[in-house]
Amino acid sequence: MALAIMHGTGTCVAASACYALAFSLMRAKRLSARLLTFIIASAVCGAFLYGTAYQFVRATVANQILAMILSGLVIALVSFGFHSLLASTADFWMTSKGLWWERFRVHLPLFVNSLIAATGATVIAMFNDSFILMPLMVAPLIGFMWGRTRAYKARLSRIPAN
Repeated sequence: MALAIMHGTGTCVAASACYALAFSLMRAKRLSARLLTFIIASAVCGAFLYGTAYQFVRATVANQILAMILSGLVIALVSFGFHSLLASTADFWMTSKGLWWERFRVHLPLFVNSLIAATGATVIAMFNDSFILMPLMVAPLIGFMWGRTRAYKARLSRIPAN
């Protein structure tokens, strides 16, 4: 997200594709070409959408501080909305159990993670020129987000499937 703010949508899309490929290959024991394509495509499309949304908001708001706050919120909403819609739709198609809305509701508590990530990216972008260690200052937020996600996944795994 910080790449979209600091260097533009194109750089963010390229970095997202590389990250998705590297992360997928490192984490997966067996990975089909279809799943790898889906992971990379969803990362690229998500990066393009929130990068474009950021550029739009940034261009339409005159006040710089207000523009950063609104663009951070828009990045969080677009990123969360796209990825959770995509994940819940894929889950619904794969399992054909329950209603699609029920699948989407599972992802709603993770909106806080999108807000944390967007806030961190916005803070890094705002203060990167004046304080080079800003990414280290944001690291505790990322650690909190990582722990929160792991706890949520553990809680989901204990809930019996329908």
